[in-house]
Amino acid sequence: MKYNRYDTLTGQGMNAGYCICDGEAYASNDETLLVQLMAIESIGESEVVSEYLERLYEDGMYYYTTWEDEDDADDEPTQEELNAVRQAMFNLFRTDNK
Repeated sequence: MKYNRYDTLTGQGMNAGYCICDGEAYASNDETLLVQLMAIESIGESEVVSEYLERLYEDGMYYYTTWEDEDDADDEPTQEELNAVRQAMFNLFRTDNK
């Protein structure tokens, strides 16, 4: 099966999911959406996750959609591309500042 998009964090193929920052990233589920959004913008100190997601949605940071046009299908990401994204995400969450 050819997928129209791939989750930026996991590489999972998808024809429906979250579009983040106008297509800079994609998430196939709520968990990878949250991880990717937290790498972009911190959650408020007293903000709960549902409020955080609502605020970012209202700010236009992400939306849920389906992709049906097979001519718009992307190639599956290579293992090197997936590793680079995972390493970049890991580096954003490091606390030892190395």
